[in-house]
Amino acid sequence: SKPSTRGYTTRKPSFPSIHFTAEGVDGDYNHYRATTLKNTPDRAVSILTTDVMKYVQSLYPTSKDGDLGENLLVEGFEYHSIKIGKRFILGGKGITLEITEPMEPCANLCTLPYINNAGIEPKLRLKNCQDLISNLAKFDGLRGWYAKVIKGGRLNIGEAVTIL
Repeated sequence: SKPSTRGYTTRKPSFPSIHFTAEGVDGDYNHYRATTLKNTPDRAVSILTTDVMKYVQSLYPTSKDGDLGENLLVEGFEYHSIKIGKRFILGGKGITLEITEPMEPCANLCTLPYINNAGIEPKLRLKNCQDLISNLAKFDGLRGWYAKVIKGGRLNIGEAVTIL
C-alpha cells in the first residue's frame, strides 16, 4: 500500500518463498524508492536481523516480524556485523545480495498499531513515534540494511543465508 492510503502500515506479511529480481522482491512496493529515488536498484531489498526484531519486541511486546517493512529477516548474524559492500548468499542456488547502505528510521513506522491508534492519547502517540525513531537511529543498521540484487532467484523460508 501507499503511505497516503487509509490503513497504511509498514508491516509486511510473511510468505513461504520470495522471488528476487534486479528490481527487488516480486510483489513488493516501496513508495519512497519508486517515486523519489526512481526505483534505484541500490535499495531493492530491505534486510533485518533477528537481534533487532528481538530488541524491538522488548520495547513493544506486541510487535511482530515484518513490522519494520523488511523483505528479509535473517538469523545468525547481528546487525552490527553487516557492512556496506558485504554480500549475502541465499539458499542453494546462489541468490546474491550486496549491502548498499544502512536504513534510516522514518515517520512511516509510526503507523504501526502499537505506536499510533485511536485508543492512544495524541500526545502519547507522538511520544511513541519519537521514541521508536530515536531507538532505531542509535546505530547504523539497527533499522536494517538496504541491498541490491546481484543474482536473483527464489528463496524459501528456512534456507541458508551466508555472508561473504
